[in-house]
Amino acid sequence: MWGVGLNYVSKAARTGRGLPEQPILYLAASSGVSAPGARVVIPRAATEPDYEGEIAVVVGRRLYRASESEVWPAVAGITAANDMTARDVMRTTGIPALAKSYPGFTPLGPSLRTPDDLADRDAIGVRTWINGELLQDDTSAGMIFPIPDLLSRLSWFAALEPGDVVLTGTPAGTGQDRACFLADGDEVRVEVDGVLPLLTRIVRPSDASPRDHRPTEQVG
Repeated sequence: MWGVGLNYVSKAARTGRGLPEQPILYLAASSGVSAPGARVVIPRAATEPDYEGEIAVVVGRRLYRASESEVWPAVAGITAANDMTARDVMRTTGIPALAKSYPGFTPLGPSLRTPDDLADRDAIGVRTWINGELLQDDTSAGMIFPIPDLLSRLSWFAALEPGDVVLTGTPAGTGQDRACFLADGDEVRVEVDGVLPLLTRIVRPSDASPRDHRPTEQVG
């Protein structure tokens, strides 16, 4: 699973950072993926757990040294992702893979939409609601590196294989932007145009096991 940091103009503007000239890429552990409707238990060590609503791209055909025009035909579909981040771990280690790879920290799903079924592949909407409050609202038109550009650039360094997932960045409105992080009982709802909404429930019991991210009933 690949991810990219700072890939929305709105996010760069909110943080006061300039636009990157190259994608800021990282790998995250596939063991962090959790099911739609999962209860994600925050480990005690993560004091600033954050949400990141994103468009996830699922690779359907091998991409290596691909041109932009070859990307969409090789995509199996898009889905919703909540690319959760322990901001305190990111700050202290500087390593995205450590801040994003806790068990359950990458909820995906619950449905796929093929590229041909998208109304506008250049402006796919992504929205995040926390406890019913809309906090992120943007489209892929606001990306610094659009999906074909992003996957093409990546494929010149690493072969993307069927089943690989590329998380394409998050717009402004994260907890980091508001200095307000996820708390026990919070419900995160990520909506991506054309797919079913992704729900995640946050749990911080005092006796929580880090492996306790079992799926619960999907609603909505």
